[in-house]
Amino acid sequence: MIIECTSCGARAKLPDSKEGAKVRCGECSHIYVARPPGARRSSKAQKDDSTKYFIGGGAVVVFGLVLLIVNRGKSDPPPVVEAAPPVVEGDTGPSTGWDSPHVLFARQMHDLAFSKNTSKLFVLLDFAKLRDHEIASAATATPEGEQPVTLAGYTSLDGAAQTAYRNTTVDGLTSAEGEMPVSLWKPYDGDVVAETEKSAIVRLHVQSRSGDPNLSDRWMEWEFVRGTDMRWKAWRWERWISPEEEKRERTRRTKKTVRKTLSDGSEVIEGVVREEIAYHAETTPEQITEIEGLIDQLINMEARPKEITAARGRLEEIGKHAVPGLLKRMGGTPLESEENAIQLNLIHMLLSDITEYQTTFVVHVAMGGTQERIDSGIKQWFGWYDRKWKRFWREADSREEEIDPFWDNPNYKPRNENERRRMEELRRKAEGGN
Repeated sequence: MIIECTSCGARAKLPDSKEGAKVRCGECSHIYVARPPGARRSSKAQKDDSTKYFIGGGAVVVFGLVLLIVNRGKSDPPPVVEAAPPVVEGDTGPSTGWDSPHVLFARQMHDLAFSKNTSKLFVLLDFAKLRDHEIASAATATPEGEQPVTLAGYTSLDGAAQTAYRNTTVDGLTSAEGEMPVSLWKPYDGDVVAETEKSAIVRLHVQSRSGDPNLSDRWMEWEFVRGTDMRWKAWRWERWISPEEEKRERTRRTKKTVRKTLSDGSEVIEGVVREEIAYHAETTPEQITEIEGLIDQLINMEARPKEITAARGRLEEIGKHAVPGLLKRMGGTPLESEENAIQLNLIHMLLSDITEYQTTFVVHVAMGGTQERIDSGIKQWFGWYDRKWKRFWREADSREEEIDPFWDNPNYKPRNENERRRMEELRRKAEGGN
């Protein structure tokens, strides 16, 4: 049913069940009875006494009305101007659920963002409230002991700055960039989760408009505020993680590794190869900077052998702190050239020396490996990290302490290349060498 405001003429859509209800215009806030324009004219006509048309030359009036009706019938119907959803007064319909006014408003925001209707979005946003929210979020996100980022309130901005802020905000709503772009998510279910006279929170279940099977359905939370002009406006929208999503994510994290049998019958545990692995909390920013620089030097194919050896020795000395950086670099180096294969082999050998863990990785098929074992060898490193990293971190220091007393034993036999080099280095130092 199309209704028309009796004050400003703004048109909007309402379910037929709302006919006769009092509504507040979303444009001018005028309260009127929801009826189609034609229905109002018919109702008024029924109240008029038909005998009035025949008093004082009524036939002329009737003839004029007939002509007017004929001409209006031939003309095109007036276009429906989409207005903000009218607010139904009183308990005349659902206050929550898919067809409630607040959910309709949130759905409209997604549609406007998708169609890039920027002029309408400018009207339906509370920029001052949004700016206050951003200032509060920035203060909360500031690490303890650091100076919070200072942001000026919306009303403190000059005209040009306010215009720029509005444009940036609306561009963000219509953009296809970011983790949760409003324009690319289509609602298909939703409800009002909180409501007062002046505020409302809505959660929409949305799906990707692109149809990408890798993008699972998710939730978007909207928050609205009612201004002094009685109009509702949006000021917060962000992804909401449901308990079901949290449970799925926990399940996914616990299943990072898989046990696999290779074609030669060997059983291995593989993990997901990835570039994002966080350094340990005890690794300082200065150490991270040093580690990243040393790894760059280690895999620099134009560096001199002496420089590569020095980088390798220092990374071994740093030990467990360097493991996440080495794994990150392994995950970000595609095995698509001989140079990449050499770089991966350097990282692989260093990881083996630091962790004393071995995988099936071999730098090239010419050295006795198969492509399956090469690919699996890289995945095995991430499987080791997902299963054993925390334990390795705790035990690394105690293991070295247990080994150290044997350095002075002339009959001691190193168990691996790393121990051999360390033993020789300690003996040189003990003898006064460099």
